[in-house]
Amino acid sequence: MDTEYRIPINIELIATESKGTPSPTSKATPAQTQKKLANEASNEASGVLSKMVAIQVGKQAINYGLQNYGNLTGDYITQSHLQTANQLGGTLLMAVKGGIAGMTIATASLGFQVISYGIDVANRNREAQFLRERVGMASIYGGR
Repeated sequence: MDTEYRIPINIELIATESKGTPSPTSKATPAQTQKKLANEASNEASGVLSKMVAIQVGKQAINYGLQNYGNLTGDYITQSHLQTANQLGGTLLMAVKGGIAGMTIATASLGFQVISYGIDVANRNREAQFLRERVGMASIYGGR
């Protein structure tokens, strides 16, 4: 009563290549394949790491140049404009590249800058008022 059934299956392989998997004709053992994949992954990671280090060093060099532009040339107003442009560019890049989170953080950053500027203007106005009062007192009561 044992009945044997045979089902023919016709399979046609169209492509056998994919990244990270050995071809069917490879004579490598699974351990060798794992080592090869691990080496490729570490090479990719070290490439990414070196790119990140290069970008960080480049940013530090640009910031150092911008911070010392006024000391080197004596033009502190241009240094201020350059630093503002650099900061604005970084904020815009963060907003564009960061998606919703980047836009939120960029908006918060700009809000803090506006608040800080407002506080700075208020402090300067208070100092100017104090100096005006002091000069007025000296003109009324006389100097030394």
